[in-house]
Amino acid sequence: MPVHVGEGSDGEAERFLVRAELLGRPALAHLLGRAAQEYGYGHQGPLRIPCSPDAFRRALATLEP
Repeated sequence: MPVHVGEGSDGEAERFLVRAELLGRPALAHLLGRAAQEYGYGHQGPLRIPCSPDAFRRALATLEP
């Protein structure tokens, strides 16, 4: 699923494609919790995670076997 990752309200974000089953893993679940705090559960549009793309890449790297 597409995930937009970026900090700030300037609208700049990097797009990642992530398998949906990975979103429940602890490293990404933590980031999703931050997104819920930042944007709420009623946020319209694509899934957006408020962290740097580098931090998101590091979280993804912890999920690789």
